[in-house]
Amino acid sequence: MNKSPFNEAAKFARALGAAFAEIFLQSSPASLSGMIGRAVAEAFIDIGVLSKKEQEDIRTRAELASQHLTEAGNILDELHGEITVRKQELDSLLEAIKAKQSEANQWAQLASVNEDLASVLTEEIERRVREQIRNELDRNRKMKRVLSIVVWVITLILGGIIGVLVQELWRSGLSH
Repeated sequence: MNKSPFNEAAKFARALGAAFAEIFLQSSPASLSGMIGRAVAEAFIDIGVLSKKEQEDIRTRAELASQHLTEAGNILDELHGEITVRKQELDSLLEAIKAKQSEANQWAQLASVNEDLASVLTEEIERRVREQIRNELDRNRKMKRVLSIVVWVITLILGGIIGVLVQELWRSGLSH
């Protein structure tokens, strides 16, 4: 076996290349970590730096680590699924909040428009009521003037009639 550093580096590079190729073909985080661990262990074994016992110990540890990493990957997959579900729930809540906010803004705008319209209508009603009251008062003034003239004329006429009657009575009472 040729132990040149270049050959060992080439073996290590091939092992890493194989590991990366396998990584890109797999999608699960658990399988990725297991593959990386096996590739690194195989690279050290291929280099021949370790004894058989050390190689077996590394393989055992690598398999145990691979199992742990697979379990951790499964847990991460479950957490990722839960997070995805929560994100979808939050997104739907966000959409509902946006819809309610939009509706509230529309109602606020409508209320503002209605408030402006109500203000304009109130001012117009007040103006018309004032006008109508003024017209009524003017009509009443005219009627009062006419009535006061009529009453004044009647008073003059009655005063004249009473004056004539009193004179007649006075004359007739004195002549007896």
